[in-house]
Amino acid sequence: MVIGPLFTARSKVELRNRSLASPGALAAAGVTIAITTDHPVVPIHFLVYQAALAVKEGLDPATALRAITLHPARIMGVDERIGSLAAGKDADLCIWSGDPLDVMSRVEQAWIDGRRVYSWDPEHRDGIFAER
Repeated sequence: MVIGPLFTARSKVELRNRSLASPGALAAAGVTIAITTDHPVVPIHFLVYQAALAVKEGLDPATALRAITLHPARIMGVDERIGSLAAGKDADLCIWSGDPLDVMSRVEQAWIDGRRVYSWDPEHRDGIFAER
């Protein structure tokens, strides 16, 4: 089940009864969940924060990470290629300064197709994107 956005008002009919505790309750009931945003209303870069808020309200942290990585890939039928790190899979990844679900952590590097595309510059407190 895809759930979200969690980081918005309940302005739509489909969001009227949602709660930040819903992902935890569904996962506890055995439902495989994926967390989504509603880009551009809730930008994709807030996805990890939605997962963190779900953890705050009862979702297991490991399940929260799978809800934004492996579970969406499984739901879309592409988990043989993406969603987790394993030999033979595409290895697009981010290296974090700490726990990705901690709002104080930041992406320090991002890699796509084996090429670094982003680095955090602590001296200038800014991100540097690689030339394409």
